[in-house]
Parts: sequence; structure tokens; C-alpha cells
Amino acid sequence: MSQAVARAQPPAPSGSPAPTGRPAPMPAPRVGGTVVPRRRGPGALLRASLEGTPGRLRLVAAAAAVVCAVLGLVGGEALWSSSAALTRAQADVAQVVRVEQVRSDLLAADAAATTAFLQGGLEDPARRQAYDAAIDRVGRTIATAATEQPADGTALGVLNTQVQQYVALVEQARADNRQGLPLGATYLSQASAGLRSGTVPVLDALSQANTTRADEELARSSGGTALALTGALAVVVLLATMVLLARRSHRYLNVPLAVATGLVLVALVAGSVTLAGVRSSVQDAQDQQVAQVLRLTTLRSAAYDAKANESLALVNRGNGASYEAKWKDDSARVQDTAGSLRGDLFTRWSTYVTRHQAIRKADDDGNWPAAVKLATATDGDSADAAFAVVVTGAGSQLDSAQTAAADAITAPGTRTTVLGWVLLLLCLGAAVLAVRGVGQRLEEYR
Repeated sequence: MSQAVARAQPPAPSGSPAPTGRPAPMPAPRVGGTVVPRRRGPGALLRASLEGTPGRLRLVAAAAAVVCAVLGLVGGEALWSSSAALTRAQADVAQVVRVEQVRSDLLAADAAATTAFLQGGLEDPARRQAYDAAIDRVGRTIATAATEQPADGTALGVLNTQVQQYVALVEQARADNRQGLPLGATYLSQASAGLRSGTVPVLDALSQANTTRADEELARSSGGTALALTGALAVVVLLATMVLLARRSHRYLNVPLAVATGLVLVALVAGSVTLAGVRSSVQDAQDQQVAQVLRLTTLRSAAYDAKANESLALVNRGNGASYEAKWKDDSARVQDTAGSLRGDLFTRWSTYVTRHQAIRKADDDGNWPAAVKLATATDGDSADAAFAVVVTGAGSQLDSAQTAAADAITAPGTRTTVLGWVLLLLCLGAAVLAVRGVGQRLEEYR
């Protein structure tokens, strides 16, 4: 029988550790007989840097620096956004003016067309030229409005179509009038009625939409809630940091941290005061310059509408009572608006009203030819001359008011943009000083 004979293992050397079944750790490398310390990974280094009191101080320094930097970014963004909002608001107000200019020019064209129609046959070249110029301005203004405010593109497309329909009806009325056909008066009345029932509501909607956008941008331009909250947080963190260091070191003045806190307070106060100033400036612009622009556009549109209704009352012989009622409404609007404006627009309109009453008296007395003669006369004492003085004066004031409104809205923009950069630099400086202030105490642990 064969038997396996186990070979005896040699005994372990004296002083050697008994085997444990696990590999022995690698010995530290040696260079020239000197032990080289093993490198620790980034995670281990980070954990070591955050251990104990020094680690907690490093976290405090990081928190203080972060809130200062965040305040700089939030404050700068608030001020830059304010400037951008003012620019957009100015663009919206400019669009409102364009829309009102289209309204005014369309009614001016209607006034010229209806007055020229009264003369019959070959119309007055000057009135025809005034009509063509007004329609040309309408086309150019619509094109500009579509370019400057793409959001209004659809409505402006509808408006342009309606203008073309109006022009086509006026041309048909002119053609019939040259031939002495009574149908011309019907076409002219349809054109004027369509202008007021179809085109004017589109203009109203465009004006309201841009006014709303302007109001929203102006309100957005003075928003400082984020700045105030972030600034308050930064001040609290810096004060808490100074208190913590004072308790641990028994040194109650940390110059870098004190300066950092001062810079944050300066940035917070400067930003808040600037945004409050923007709010005040915006309110003044809305109440004064922008309101002046809207009053003048209202006056011009009502004046041209009145002039057109004056002529339409004569075009529709014997059926002009409804147009005279509209004229009275327009005249009341002009007088109410002119009374709140500087200059003598109210007096000038009163002169026109007196001459209009003479036209109506002649027509009501059955002397239609005399009424037409008074309505189409262009001499210095005519109703037409008195009317021209009013709309020319209002137009001149409107040009000045538009410039003043644009300047009033955008004036704070440059100041807020520059201050945004200054605020950012102040807060970044505060962040550096906060780290330096805590660092002074960290030096004591080395």
C-alpha cells in the first residue's frame, strides 16, 4: 500500500511575524536611504484642509467671499437690466408715436380727400398733393414700425391691407367725381366709414399693446428686490464672520473684514439709491414728457377727424347731421386737450370753430354753394387757414415732445450701466478683503 508522505514545512525564522493570509503593505520608497512620504490624493488633501478650527475658518472665508461676489453679480445685473429696460421702453414709446402718426396721417389724408372732393371736377392740386404726401408717410411709417417692432408684424400687415382698400375706394370716388357721377360721394363715404370702423380699431390695439409694453419695461427698470436681499445677506455674513473671529481670537477689529463690510454697504446703498432714482425719473417721464406726446397726438388726430367730418357733412347734402355730431365730439376733444397744453392752440382752435360755424350756418340756411366755398377757401381768413395753424403748431410741439420724452426715458441708462460695473468691482474687492481678513487668523495656526 502506498501512502502519501507529507513534507514537513520548515519552521518560521525566529522574530518573523506569523503569516496572516494578507499581502504585506508595500514599504515606503527610499531615495538615498531617506524615506519619501507617500502622496495623498486631492480628496484627502481637501478633507485635511477642512479639519479642525483652521478648516472651519477656511469655510467661513469661502462663504464670505462667495456672498460678496454674488452681490456684485446680482447688483450689476440689476443695474444693467435697468438700463436695457429703459432702452426697450423708449423703443415702445417710439412705436406708440409711430402708430399715432399713422392715425394722424390717415385722417389728414381723409380730410384732404373729402375737402378736395367738394370742389368737383378737377380737384385742387395742392389738396391732392397733401393727400398723396399723407398716404406716402403712412406707408413709410408702417414699414418702419414693422422693422422696429417685429411683434407688431401681423397687426401692421392687416393695417397695410386696410390702407390699400381705403386708397382704392378714394381713387374710385375721385374718378366718379371727375365725371360728375353722384356715385363718387357713396364711394368716398364708404372709404371714410371703413377707415374709422376697420382701420382705427387696429391702430387702437397697436397703440394699447405698445403702451402696455412700455409701462411694463418702465416698471421693470426700477426693480431692486434681488439687490436688497442679496446685499442684506452679504452684510449679515460679514458681520457674523467678524463676530466669530473676535470670539476665537479676542481681537475685536479685523481691518480687512471691516473694510469689506464697508464696501458692501456702499455698493448696496449706491445700487438701491440709483434704482430708486430711476423709479422717480421714470414716473416723471410718464407723467410729463410721455403724457405730453400722447396729448399732442390725440389733439392732431381729433383735429383732422373734425376737418374730414366737416367736409363729409357737405358731401352728403341733406344727410350731414351725423357728421356734424361727430365734428362736435372731435372739437370737444381738441379743446379739452388744447386746454392742458402750453401755447395758444386753444385760441387758434376757437378761431377755426367760429369759421366752421359760419360754414354750417350757410348750409343750414340752404345755401350749399356758399358753404362749400367757405369750406374750400384757402385765404388768410378761411376756416382752412385757421385749421392749418392749429395742426402745424401741434406738429411742431409734438416733434419737441418726442425728443424730450426719449431723453427723459433713457437719461438714467448711462448712469446705471457705469454704476453696475463699479458695484461689481467693489464687491469683488470686498470678497478679496474678506478672504484676507480670515487669512490673518489662519496664520496663527501655522
